[in-house]
Amino acid sequence: MENRALTHPLESLQERERMLRLTLENAPIGIVTSAVDGHYLSVNPAFCQMMGYSAEELLQMSVLDLVHPDDRARTWEQRQALIRGETGAYEAEKRYIRKDGEEITACIRVGLVMDDAGAPLLTVAEIQDVTARRLAEQKLRDSEEQLRLTVENAPVGILTVEPERRIRSVNPHLCELLGYSADELVGMDFNELLFPDDRKRGDPLADELLAGSIPQFDIEVRLLRKDGALITGEFHVNLVRDPDGEPQFFVGQLQDITARKEAEEQQQRREELLRLTFDNAPIGMAIADPNRRIIRANPAMARMLGYTRAELESMAALDITHPDDRRATHNNLQRLWDGDKDSYREEKRYVCKDGRMVTCLSHVSIVRDESGVPLMTIGQVQDITERMEAVREMQRMRTYLKNIIDSMPSMLVAVDQDGRVTQWNAAAEQTTGVSAQQAMGQQVTDFLPIDEIQVEQIKKVITSGKPVKAERLPIDLTGETRFVDALAYPLIADGTVGAVIRLDDVTDRVRMQEMMVQTEKMLSVGGLAAGMAHEINNPLGAILQSCQNIQRRFSGELPANRKAAAELDLDLDRVHQYLEQRNILQFLQRIQEAGTRAAKIVNDMLTFSRRSELHYEPIDLAELLDTSVRLASSDYDLKKEYDIKLVEFRRDFDPDLGLLECDKTEIEQVILNLIVNAAQAMAMNPAQEKPPRITLRTRLEGDYARIEVMDNGPGMNEQTRRRIFEPFYTTKEVGVGTGLGLSVSYFIIYDQHKGSMQVETAPGEGARFIIRLPLRQS
Repeated sequence: MENRALTHPLESLQERERMLRLTLENAPIGIVTSAVDGHYLSVNPAFCQMMGYSAEELLQMSVLDLVHPDDRARTWEQRQALIRGETGAYEAEKRYIRKDGEEITACIRVGLVMDDAGAPLLTVAEIQDVTARRLAEQKLRDSEEQLRLTVENAPVGILTVEPERRIRSVNPHLCELLGYSADELVGMDFNELLFPDDRKRGDPLADELLAGSIPQFDIEVRLLRKDGALITGEFHVNLVRDPDGEPQFFVGQLQDITARKEAEEQQQRREELLRLTFDNAPIGMAIADPNRRIIRANPAMARMLGYTRAELESMAALDITHPDDRRATHNNLQRLWDGDKDSYREEKRYVCKDGRMVTCLSHVSIVRDESGVPLMTIGQVQDITERMEAVREMQRMRTYLKNIIDSMPSMLVAVDQDGRVTQWNAAAEQTTGVSAQQAMGQQVTDFLPIDEIQVEQIKKVITSGKPVKAERLPIDLTGETRFVDALAYPLIADGTVGAVIRLDDVTDRVRMQEMMVQTEKMLSVGGLAAGMAHEINNPLGAILQSCQNIQRRFSGELPANRKAAAELDLDLDRVHQYLEQRNILQFLQRIQEAGTRAAKIVNDMLTFSRRSELHYEPIDLAELLDTSVRLASSDYDLKKEYDIKLVEFRRDFDPDLGLLECDKTEIEQVILNLIVNAAQAMAMNPAQEKPPRITLRTRLEGDYARIEVMDNGPGMNEQTRRRIFEPFYTTKEVGVGTGLGLSVSYFIIYDQHKGSMQVETAPGEGARFIIRLPLRQS
C-alpha cells in the first residue's frame, strides 16, 4: 500500500506543484501573491492581461502602485489589519489604474499565508474585473430611475392593475385626471372608477390578454371623477408577465379625450346641420372634385334640371352647361383651381334633362385644406329665368322710352323735389359733355348753370303744379356761352314729385339775329363810310403833300434851297438848328404820322364800303396760317409795347382738310389782324400769369373749313363780345387801335367769302374766334 501510494502521480510533490502552477496560469481571474511589505511575489497571466503590464513589470511593483489614489489608504489599512491578525481573509471592491490609464473596478478576495512558526509569510489575492457588471448595474439603476421619472411626469395617466382588478400603483397625472390622491386610488377596485354602463366592456378584452390571445388592446370608456364629473378616456392596456410567463399585472395608459370627443360631437352636429342645410336649401347646390366631376348635388339642383341626384353625381359640371357658356365656365373654374381667385359669380345657361334651357346665377367658391391645397368647389345655383325675362321686358320698355327721350333735340332733365337729377337725355349729354351716369343722383346745379332765382322757380313749379317758361337765357356750358329757351313743368311718377326742365338751344338763332343786325349796321355804316372817306381824302392829301413839301424846303440837300438862302444871306444849317431846337421838325413829323394814320383809316373805310376785285385760288390753309404767323412775328414796334416773338404758337391742323378756295391776301389780313389783337390783349393784361399762348386750329366740317384762333388772355365780358365787330368800337387806348380791324375782317369773311365769323369768350377765359369758310366759292 505504501509503495503504491508513493508512486501515484498526484501524490508526487513535484506533480502537485506543477498542477498548482498550471491552475494559477490558466485561472480566468487574476491571482497574485505579495510579500508582507506589499511587493508582488507572483502574478498569473490573467492579472497581467487585466492590468496591461507584463509579469516582469508587475514583479517590480507594489500592490499600492496599481490601486486608484482614492482607494489606497483603505486598501493598506485592510491589508495591515489582515497581517496583524486583527481580521481574517477579507473581500473588497476597489478601483485599479491600468497601464494605458484606463480605470477598472475589481472585486478582490485576500488571504494570509503563515510560516511554520505562525508568522505572516505572504498574502494571496484573487482579483476579478467587475467593471462591465458595475456599468450594467448602474445603467439598470439609471434606467429604473428614468422610467420612474417618466411615469411620474407622463402627460397621460398611468396605472398598474392586478389581474383581480385591484389598483397597484398610479402616477400623479392619473390622480389629477380623476381628482383622487394616490393613497385613495391604490387598492381600489378599478371598476369603481368606470361609468356603470362601461364596467363590463373591458372584461372580455382583459381575459383575452390574460390568455395570451392578444398582445394588448385599446378601449374607450367613461370614468367618474371624485367630484362626480364624467370624463371620456382612451385606455391602452398591456400585460406584464414574470420570466415564467405568468401574468403579474396590467399596465394602463389613460388619455383624457373629453375635449376631443366634445369637439368631434360638435363637428358631427355641424356636419349634420350642413348636410340638412345643403339638402334643404331652396336653391341648387353642388360639390365638384378637382376633375370637375359632381360628387354631390342637393334635391333643389336635381328638381331644377330634371335629373335625379344619382344622375347628377355621375356627371361633370360642363355636361349640364350650355355649349356657348362652357368656355367661360371652364376658364372661371381653372382660375379657381390655379389659385387666382377664391370665388366667382357668373350668369350662365344650364341644359335640363328634357332639353329645356334655364338661365341661372351661379356663385362658385373653392374649398382648401389647412395647407392651402384646393380640395373641391361648391356651387350655388339660382334659377333666374323668369326674373331675367321680366328684366329684359322692362329693359326693352325702358330702352324704348329712353330712345324716344334721347331722340328729342331738346335737352330734357328731370329732377326730384330736392333738385337731384333723375333723367338726363342724349341731348343733355351732347350739349354739356356730362354723361347720364355722371349726372344721375347729383344736384342739377352741379351741371347746369342755374342761379338761385331759377332754382326757386323750379321749386315753385313742383309745389304749384304750373309750368314756367323763359326765353333766350344765356348759360355757360362747356366754357361757351349759349342761349336757351327754358320750360319747366311738374312731374308726378310712382308717387314721387319732381319737375322736367326742357332746354332748347337757340344760340344759332340768336346769333343769326345778331348777325343780321350786324349786317344791317355794316350796310348802313358802309354808305356813310364811303362818303366820309371821299370827303376826308382830298383835304388829307393836301395836308400830307404840304407837310412833305415843307420838310423838303428845309432840306440842305436841295440846290434850290441853298440858292434861295444864299440870296437872302442866310445860313441854312443855322436855320435847320433853329428848327430842331424849337421842335418844329418834330411837329412836322407828327403831322405827317397823323396824316398817314388818317389815310390808312380812310383806306380801311373805302375797303369796308366797296366790293373790290377778289382773286380766288386754291390754297393750303396750314401754309397760309404759318405765313400769317411769320408776318405777325415781324410786326414789332417799340411804340406798340408788345413783342409777338414772346408768344408761344401752337398748331393743330386737320390733315384731311385739303385745299381752300379763297383770296389769300384777304384771309391773311384777317388772320394777321386776329393774331395782333390777341398779342396786344395779352401784353396789356396786368393779370396775365401764364406765358402768352395762341393756338391755331383747323377742322373739316362738311363743305366748310373751320378756323379757330384762340388765346389765353384776359377774355371779354358779354357786353364787349356783342359789340366787338362794330365799326370804330375798340377797347384799346387812343392811338393804339382804330376800331375798324375786326369790322373789316368780318366784312371780308361774311361779305366777300360768304362765310361766318363769331367769338366765344368769357372774362379771364381767353377768346376763341371761329371762322367758317366754304371750301369752294361759287
